[in-house]
This record gives sequence, structure tokens and C-alpha cells, in this order.
Amino acid sequence: MDLDKKKLLKESSENADRVQLATQKYFNLKKEVDESPLAVLRNELGTKQLEVVDLETKVKTAESQRDDFRARYE
Repeated sequence: MDLDKKKLLKESSENADRVQLATQKYFNLKKEVDESPLAVLRNELGTKQLEVVDLETKVKTAESQRDDFRARYE
């Protein structure tokens, strides 16, 4: 009985170590993927696309205001 208990405690400890190692490998891999050049470029591209949409909206607003101004003073 005591031998079984020691064996189970040893297995439990080994499994906990394996889980901790696997977790550490997972987070290291995730960090590597998140910081990869491709991921960085994708983030920058997303940011630039949002800026383009914002600027296009501002241009449309400015053109609309210009057209309204022309219509009033022509």
C-alpha cells in the first residue's frame, strides 16, 4: 500500500512536470508566432487599412462640403 502511494505520488509529480514543460513550450511557441515578422506585418497592414478607410471617409466628407459650397456660391 505504501509502495503504491509512493509510486502514484512519483507519477503525479512527473505528470505535473510534463504539464508545466508543455505549457512553457506552448507559451514560447505562441510568443514566437506573435512576434514573427509575418505577424508584425499583418498587424501593420491592418492598421494601415484602417487608416486608409478613415482617410477615404474624410476625403468624401471634404468633397461633399466642397460641392455644397460651390452650389451655394455659383
